[in-house]
Amino acid sequence: MTTNPPGARVRAGSSHRGRPHRPGSLSRPSPAAHPRSPFNLAKACALYAQGKTLQDIADLSGYSRSRVHVLLREAGVQMRDSRAPRASRVSADKRRRILAAWRRGKSNSQIIAECRTSSATIHKVVAKAGLEPRRSHRKYDHDRMRELRGQGWTLAAIADDQGTSAQYVWTIINGAHLKGYSRRRGAASEAGAT
Repeated sequence: MTTNPPGARVRAGSSHRGRPHRPGSLSRPSPAAHPRSPFNLAKACALYAQGKTLQDIADLSGYSRSRVHVLLREAGVQMRDSRAPRASRVSADKRRRILAAWRRGKSNSQIIAECRTSSATIHKVVAKAGLEPRRSHRKYDHDRMRELRGQGWTLAAIADDQGTSAQYVWTIINGAHLKGYSRRRGAASEAGAT
């Protein structure tokens, strides 16, 4: 214990360790102050059976993905093969939403945005339902994309206007598709000259 010499003045608000005390400052609570809730194994098993991924369950439970995997495996849950087609791991609800959007005539990019999925998953779900994959022959208005971008439209807004994806709009506006074509064409010319 430290003692102050006789006659020494102690400043108000100072710490005995020499660090000034900042009024109103709060220290960060320790992890023990907010203990993690126990892992709900029954709920996790049910979510996994519905098609939720290990990461989905980890996000909901607050446990790590690897810990969720270990707990489910120790509980005797038959784990899905990570090499299996993604469509087999899609929940029944998501599969219904994909097929409903497909039947309404939505484009792949619109279904991707609406159902938060991938083109490959859409193709597999549609094929599994016995539907013929749609071949898109739509020509997008590249000039309008550039014009709208010049007016300050966001990539997402232009994509909605054109019925495509924001990534496709970005590619067109930035000419990335032409750069790739120029590189391939240049390489072919060099190969022909040799």
